[in-house]
Amino acid sequence: MKILFLAIAMVGMAMSDGANEAHRLGDRACAVPCADIDPGEHCDEAAKSCKCGDGPTCIGTDKPYCFHGQCQECKAPDVLCVAKDRTGYKRCVTHDLFCDNDWDCEDGTDEKNCVHDTDTHCYGGRFECDDKKECIDAALKCDGKEDCDDGSDEPMIGCGLINRIEGEDTKPPETNDDDADAEPETESGAPGIGAVREVVFAIAFFSMVLMM
Repeated sequence: MKILFLAIAMVGMAMSDGANEAHRLGDRACAVPCADIDPGEHCDEAAKSCKCGDGPTCIGTDKPYCFHGQCQECKAPDVLCVAKDRTGYKRCVTHDLFCDNDWDCEDGTDEKNCVHDTDTHCYGGRFECDDKKECIDAALKCDGKEDCDDGSDEPMIGCGLINRIEGEDTKPPETNDDDADAEPETESGAPGIGAVREVVFAIAFFSMVLMM
């Protein structure tokens, strides 16, 4: 009798270990790392495919964000990008994952506008706003629009001088009708040939009058 109970117990343990081993496979049972691409998804070990809740996967569809078992569109402020270390797969990175010093996007989109607690506060040569809360594209500085919340990308003195210089470079020279009719001067500032001719004519005329 003891031998029978021992045999049943051993069979039960073997079955339990087999089930646990299959369960421990997790995402490895699927060809795609489901949760790494979309944290809301899981791997259906039996079907060996990713699923959103009880439904099909959202990965690679026009609604790539699995939320509460439903596929959703990736809308702002969330961002759709290529998943880090998962080239070829896009994921919807939710805004609560922004600025956590962990790149969820392959190109770091979720961290580019953040001021980081490192020696380089802003990555990629981006401009750091004076309030040290935001990084913006350097090309946006002095573009006439405040992109920093504190407006530090559009300082009146610095940007005013830049805009004035750029305006003078592109401004055509001013002309007026008087300048158009005026006789051109020589390089030394002396009157032109026409003016000299008029003086000579006047002298000749007065000479003729005196002779008469």
